[in-house]
Amino acid sequence: MITIEYDDTKGIPVADGLSDHFCTDLIEQHKNNNSVNVVVSTTNVIDYMRLKIKKELIEPSEVCFKYKHYNLYSDKNGRLEKWPLGFCDYQFTVLSQL
Repeated sequence: MITIEYDDTKGIPVADGLSDHFCTDLIEQHKNNNSVNVVVSTTNVIDYMRLKIKKELIEPSEVCFKYKHYNLYSDKNGRLEKWPLGFCDYQFTVLSQL
């Protein structure tokens, strides 16, 4: 299982340009180690992992996204079953005010 927790203040920042590679590395670690846990503060890591699920590079059942007390899972298209308030919404919040 790959568990990616989103914590906007305490997670590790991953540069936008490195997020795709970061997710590829997580998948490789998962294949070799079976269990990977990471806490990130950037939305792109979440989005790239969802894209990798859609591209069938990893099964949806092998990835859990965490936010506060929520465990979030995606379908085969990378869509999450729910989207809690505050989860990866900084860009939307800013763009909605422009």
